[in-house]
Amino acid sequence: MKAKTFSIYSFFMLFWLFSLGTLFASVVINEISADNDSILFDSSGDSPDWIELLNTSETTVDLTGYSLSDSREELTKWNFPAITISPNDFLLIFCSDKDTTHSEIHTNFKLDKDGEFLALVSPDSSVLDSLFFPELGSDQAYCRFPDGDNDFVIT
Repeated sequence: MKAKTFSIYSFFMLFWLFSLGTLFASVVINEISADNDSILFDSSGDSPDWIELLNTSETTVDLTGYSLSDSREELTKWNFPAITISPNDFLLIFCSDKDTTHSEIHTNFKLDKDGEFLALVSPDSSVLDSLFFPELGSDQAYCRFPDGDNDFVIT
């Protein structure tokens, strides 16, 4: 009985700590599109999936060493280049599998339109923000409403 109690207690403590990190994150995953056909185009004319980050703080955040991942087993799947995000500003990241940062930022993975896990991870491997987004249709987005809020809607 004691081991079971500890196990349940541990689960809730981990959940609370995970939620606390998300609650106090200054940069959040604000919006995603996992089946982009005509909302946004990259410089090659392709319409890849995309993620929009929002810096909710009043200070510039250096994202060097931060990661994005669609895998809970590999939280550092894609690492940000040397880039900053200004206070109360947005940053667009294409999820195209192109893995380039020359004129635009492209990850080394695509999003699954059937829904999946997505995380923003700090350089010390702490999960700053994460979500499980649902199945999305063509040109639908899953976004915080209003921007930076805790509630998500499909638009």
